[in-house]
Amino acid sequence: MANPTATLTWDGLEAYLMQLYDMPVNAVWRQEDARRRGEPTRSSADAAKAKAKEIRNGSVEVPRPREFVGHKRFLRAAGPRSRVYGGEWWFDEEQLLHIANLQSRIFPEQERIHATRDALREVLGVSLEWNPFDELWALDLPPGQRITGLVSKVARQPYSQESKQGNATHRMLIGQATQTYFPVKNPLWIRRHSSLR
Repeated sequence: MANPTATLTWDGLEAYLMQLYDMPVNAVWRQEDARRRGEPTRSSADAAKAKAKEIRNGSVEVPRPREFVGHKRFLRAAGPRSRVYGGEWWFDEEQLLHIANLQSRIFPEQERIHATRDALREVLGVSLEWNPFDELWALDLPPGQRITGLVSKVARQPYSQESKQGNATHRMLIGQATQTYFPVKNPLWIRRHSSLR
């Protein structure tokens, strides 16, 4: 199978996303999403520009393209109502294993899952309102398969989006983990990994 994201680059991201957003199934989804939010539907150009800005604001440096070859596993934290298959931000399983190893030295077994969840939220810079972190999902890239993502370090983010409104001392999440943005994935590669509850 050909790499569906082989042409993905930072400089060409908006054009890539415009083509993606113009696909009939994505155009319908964007209309439904805008209606659910009570907002007008953006043009594909405006949606692509907003997504590129979101990606840049969530990254310490300009994201760089990297092709991955399977077998490789990426993870994504999600909530019970998340669009896991459509989720764009993923992190390497090795980051979870590193955190879990550190937590096993510090916390008793019954506290480890919560400590791991809190540590993941901290290094991935995911605000409370963005994601409840109830479970992990895996993207298993099969042997020999290829996928290109935009890789960057996570920028600092507010712990709570509500607390940042006019509060100069609001708590910030440190970020700094490596994240990968995948705009297109094979849904057959994605499965539930584990609970964070």
